[in-house]
Amino acid sequence: MAGRYLSYAVGEVILIVIGILVALSINNWNEKRHESKVVHGILTVVVNDIKQDKMEVERIMEFFKPQASNLQLKSAARRLG
Repeated sequence: MAGRYLSYAVGEVILIVIGILVALSINNWNEKRHESKVVHGILTVVVNDIKQDKMEVERIMEFFKPQASNLQLKSAARRLG
């Protein structure tokens, strides 16, 4: 009888250990999935910021383009004159 109860106890301990390992695996998977979502969100914000910065730089370059061409003309005239 004692051997029978011992085998049941060992079986129960093994099942508990397996359950804990499965729960830890699921928890680790879920944490990695959450971290991946956070990183994706951050990268999306960075990409959008870069796109906005690019548009702003292009707008500024268009604004200063006539002034730059005038400076080039003045510089060329000084070299010739």
